[in-house]
Amino acid sequence: VRCPPLFCPDPIRPEEGDCCDTCLEDCRVIFCVEPTCSNPVIPPGRCCPVCPTTPDPDCAAVLCEQPDCDNPVVPPGECCPICPITLPTPTTPPRPLDCDRIQCFPPNCPNPKLPEPGECCPSCLEDCAVISCLLPTCDNPITPPGRCCPVCPSLPLPTVPPPIDCEGVGCSFLNCPNPIPPGPGECCPTCIEDCAVTLCLRLTCDDP
Repeated sequence: VRCPPLFCPDPIRPEEGDCCDTCLEDCRVIFCVEPTCSNPVIPPGRCCPVCPTTPDPDCAAVLCEQPDCDNPVVPPGECCPICPITLPTPTTPPRPLDCDRIQCFPPNCPNPKLPEPGECCPSCLEDCAVISCLLPTCDNPITPPGRCCPVCPSLPLPTVPPPIDCEGVGCSFLNCPNPIPPGPGECCPTCIEDCAVTLCLRLTCDDP
């Protein structure tokens, strides 16, 4: 009897009435995944090593859900794939800034905000060149860091509206003799009344 060549590391010995060893798999076309145990074994006739304490489960009647990952794996002794557990990559701390080489411009506020980690220069939260401050009604006003105007210690910090770019804004014609100047967040003056449709009565006082 001439036996065919076998392509598995541990062929199955012939049973009674057989002459040739046999393989259950052709290892030339099978890609093996390394098992997670320290003492894997290769079953007779098979190609890939398995953990000796992990029996092959009967997965024919198991309905598995597809895991939400690109590289699911099937744990030894299980039927359904799972997403592998990946440990977070340790982050490298940022390099310290060389503030000796950085030139800081003079801040335009009386109490600049101190540099935070990753910064070198003090900063202002407001541009004090365009802000007019009102005197607070307390005896011990303070100027918060980065702000322009003093406030009373018990009052919340004022909110700063975002600057508006009025360049290119076309204001409509106003039909009143003394328009109201634009307020914060506005670009155009306004009229409370439309003088084109308002009939004024002549005043009888000496100083109209």
